[in-house]
Amino acid sequence: QFGLMPRQFGQEYGYADFLYSVTESVFLFRDGQLFQTSDFIDQMTRKAMVLLVFFTPEADTTTVLKVTADFTASSAMEVEIEVEHYEILEGDQLTIYIVVQVLVLFSIAIMLVDIGHNFKTTVSKCLRNHRLKKDEKNTVRRTS
Repeated sequence: QFGLMPRQFGQEYGYADFLYSVTESVFLFRDGQLFQTSDFIDQMTRKAMVLLVFFTPEADTTTVLKVTADFTASSAMEVEIEVEHYEILEGDQLTIYIVVQVLVLFSIAIMLVDIGHNFKTTVSKCLRNHRLKKDEKNTVRRTS
């Protein structure tokens, strides 16, 4: 446990720490205990994930690099690498994005109102048809 409490990561639980804590020292002192950093990944470890975040000011871009090592494979460790780029919106780009999002939300609101109106109309027709059939049955019973 390395002096850490388990945390939830999506559907899984694990231990989170700064990579520097376990790679730049032979020992780590935490909560009054001394831990060997080489024991952070042991035989009980099923998966190790490293998240690296980079920011490039010239390109106004943030990049997230995720490296996942799965130790549960039968023959060898499986490594998966994911790279995601996020561009920062400013000025005219941000204004256009906000306008488009407002228009999308407005369109969704109109669609919801239309769906509500159609639902109300359909329910009213069903109730009217139900009453007419009920009235017809009562009329047939009276005449017989």
